[in-house]
Amino acid sequence: MAKKKEPLNPFYPLLVLVGTLFSVTACAYGVMAFTAVRTGPIEAGEAAGQRLLVFLDQYGAALLAAQLVMLGIATVGAIGSDRYWIRRAALRATANGKTRAGEAAASHVEPLNALAGNAAIQHADNSDQPKEVP
Repeated sequence: MAKKKEPLNPFYPLLVLVGTLFSVTACAYGVMAFTAVRTGPIEAGEAAGQRLLVFLDQYGAALLAAQLVMLGIATVGAIGSDRYWIRRAALRATANGKTRAGEAAASHVEPLNALAGNAAIQHADNSDQPKEVP
């Protein structure tokens, strides 16, 4: 039986897209800076393909800053919504009857508990009594 594909967090493709755009913009900005140092200021219409360099000379810093902000927002969104997408997939799998109740949720929650460290283990018994931690 084929394993069902995990749900895709929509922020991941956004991160790839914005990250790629940022990388291309940063490389082009570096080329523009290198060209300006080597040959002097960029003149409009100097040679074919110079339009991008002229655009980056005028708006490059603002464009890089805007892309960096978008990368930050997409990163926070991806990290913040991971649990939501995992739980949603587990609930759908349980609702579809393809797994035993709770099996899908437990398989995804266990790694999250491991990330939480001892806190998940200490509160696993759901008792109100505080436990002594060595």
